[in-house]
Amino acid sequence: MRVNGGTLIPATVAGLGSFTAQVPATALRTGSNTVVAAAVAFDGTVATADVRVNVGAPLTATSVLTLPSTKKCTSRRLFRFRIRAVKGYSYDFGSVYVNKKRVRIFTRYKKRWVRVNRVTRKYLETKTFTGWVDLRGLAKGRYTMKIVVVTTSGRVVTGTRKYRTCTGKLKGSVPRL
Repeated sequence: MRVNGGTLIPATVAGLGSFTAQVPATALRTGSNTVVAAAVAFDGTVATADVRVNVGAPLTATSVLTLPSTKKCTSRRLFRFRIRAVKGYSYDFGSVYVNKKRVRIFTRYKKRWVRVNRVTRKYLETKTFTGWVDLRGLAKGRYTMKIVVVTTSGRVVTGTRKYRTCTGKLKGSVPRL
């Protein structure tokens, strides 16, 4: 085996049609490297194969491990909300906003998960529409969720809730029965 036309690197046969070899780090350079492997059979037949290997900058501890800061909290909240069917009204569409920005909703429809920006009548025509809102990865703070539903008659129905992320566990215990 040769790397970038350098010196021969011995390889050991690992099985039928496979081999292993260790390439010294000094033989590789940053960028594109050409590795050429040649195998010689007992009858003198030579088979060669070449592969291009791209090597990036040398790895450091900070380039390999990127974790969130221990000083900063990110949210782990993924929660469900419901829109109930009200007798006498049929819904045309609905949207969900978190801090005045429209968010995508995850819902289950015909035995599969669907991710939508705007909930249409096709999804809302159930007894109780259930969707999921994802606040995971957001910074610590208070977030306002607003649900806007428009009926077929043009009436706009809204509801808001406020959520805090990165709060500690609630104090207290399980009450006695």
